[in-house]
Amino acid sequence: MPSRWEMFTAGNISRGQRMKKTFSLVLLLLLNGCAIAPHIEWKESKPEPEWVTQMKKDSNYFYYRGSAVRAETLEIGEKAARQNAFSQVSEYLGTTLESVYEGETTDHSQDIKDTIKARSQALITKAETIDSYHKKMTRIDKNSMTERYDVHVLIRYPKEEAVKERKRQDEEVHNNVMAAFDLYKKGKNHLAAEEYQPAQKFSHEALNILAKVKGTIPLGKGNVANSLELESLLRTQEQEAIMNIRRVVAWVQETSLDKRQDPSHLATQMKATLSQHGFTVLDQRLAEETGTGPTFTAAFKGDKSILSQLKKNGVQFLIVGQVSTAFSSTTMKQHFFDAQGVLRVFATGSGDTILTLPINHRGYHRDRSRASLHALEEAGEATGEILAKEFLKREQQ
Repeated sequence: MPSRWEMFTAGNISRGQRMKKTFSLVLLLLLNGCAIAPHIEWKESKPEPEWVTQMKKDSNYFYYRGSAVRAETLEIGEKAARQNAFSQVSEYLGTTLESVYEGETTDHSQDIKDTIKARSQALITKAETIDSYHKKMTRIDKNSMTERYDVHVLIRYPKEEAVKERKRQDEEVHNNVMAAFDLYKKGKNHLAAEEYQPAQKFSHEALNILAKVKGTIPLGKGNVANSLELESLLRTQEQEAIMNIRRVVAWVQETSLDKRQDPSHLATQMKATLSQHGFTVLDQRLAEETGTGPTFTAAFKGDKSILSQLKKNGVQFLIVGQVSTAFSSTTMKQHFFDAQGVLRVFATGSGDTILTLPINHRGYHRDRSRASLHALEEAGEATGEILAKEFLKREQQ
């Protein structure tokens, strides 16, 4: 049997051996970690030029440095660096290297798009690449190798051409403002002739042109001093045209619970819905109500003399309809009624029927009379939304 001293010394030897093994394992891991650390090396295309850190200057040219970092290929890096330099030229000149004009495609706006594309090519041609420099990074891991490129290019742009470009831009802006003014006059003439759709069209196109004009440009045409005053006049003119385009008259014969309703609940709700969309619903009475003027039967058939008279009064659309309610069912003490009928919509200018709209909507309430009126109100709101959508679509044509 071993003595206590022998047992003590044996235990210490065992702990010492364990510590040696642990130290060896840590050392091995550290050595392995060093062995798999990535190797990175850089290779320059040539000694770094001074312009990479300090921009070149002279009396005849503007210089711009374009850069791209960590490009996957040298070709991609060179392209990105040139684009970066060209964008600096563009920013200085206050112009555009690509066609970014958005909006309605009118004759004038299409001219602007074509001009931007052509001028972009001209600017790029005049901007000359005179030097380039790149560094290639190679990263080697245990099982892979990655290459990346930092690329710099130096381009120059003639100062004389910059002066010409600035002058050309000033002339272009002035020409655009004059084009907007000419459209304003056309719209004004159409408005005076009560031709509201072309008046709105020309005013809107002119506003689109001015939206691209920065600052306040002197005009000095008649009572219009500058582009800001012209914009204000155009907005007022367009709004006046729109208000006249959106003038409608609605005549609806309505029966609820076998009783004639006057005013019509459907028409009242329809007018409220149209008003929410910016339409003006005029209050004009029928012959059956006043003893003079147009009759409902003639209006429902689209009588030309009625439409012509409404046109003279500034009305663009006539809505004529007939609707009645019918009991449907009773469920859990709720009475259900259906509003059924038809609406016809006429354009007063052409005399054409632009829409025939069937009516079939349901309403309910514990009270029979309220259930019938609810059906009419539901029908009025739904038809108002449909008509507003149709009228607005025609404005864009």
